[in-house]
Amino acid sequence: MNQPVLIKGGAFHMEAMAWSDYRFLTTDLGREVVQAAPVPYAKNMGLPGAMDGTLSEMLASPQVWRSEEPDSNEPQTPPLYVFDASVLRRRRDLVKASAPLRQSFMEKHCSHVRVPQLGVGFRGAGAPMHTHHAAVNASYAGRKRWFLIPPEAAAWSLDPAGTWEQTAEYRELRNSGKLFEVVQECGDILFVPEGWGHATILDSYAVGVAQEFVPWASING
Repeated sequence: MNQPVLIKGGAFHMEAMAWSDYRFLTTDLGREVVQAAPVPYAKNMGLPGAMDGTLSEMLASPQVWRSEEPDSNEPQTPPLYVFDASVLRRRRDLVKASAPLRQSFMEKHCSHVRVPQLGVGFRGAGAPMHTHHAAVNASYAGRKRWFLIPPEAAAWSLDPAGTWEQTAEYRELRNSGKLFEVVQECGDILFVPEGWGHATILDSYAVGVAQEFVPWASING
């Protein structure tokens, strides 16, 4: 399948739905060290603004996150976003509770599956436009907007997602009809096919888990 698919309520059965209350998230993962940055994996790409700390410290520090109040008088700096593969690599005991891909699907359809990535942030955080292998994304809290571009028009950006949304490139893509916008709410699962460009912006406190995979169909043609 080479079209994005949004499954409303597809994650409601998952144990990680408890993370919609951040107190349960901090109970499970609060002591884990994570990296937060305006752009995910900023350190790996030589970009500024990354911070390391425990997830509990991140959630408890108002300086880290942009205010949830849309009319805040605080200076509008790019908000930080936790998007981290190391957490669930260390905490294998929570993979079954949170990873959207089932073992039976992986065995039948996948040649390779990456470690699930945990995403946590507040209003305005997100990921810039990028592409990779196919991915399934489960939302366990909040509301996230997705901007999707088919492979033939896909591109990369290193600008924070909220900044990219204000650019001429964004307006041109939207006017061209090549940009698809999808709203993912708590409990929804979104499938993004291989090669599709995508960016995200959180509209509220949000928690999600993404799992990338290489389908056998990509290798076998």
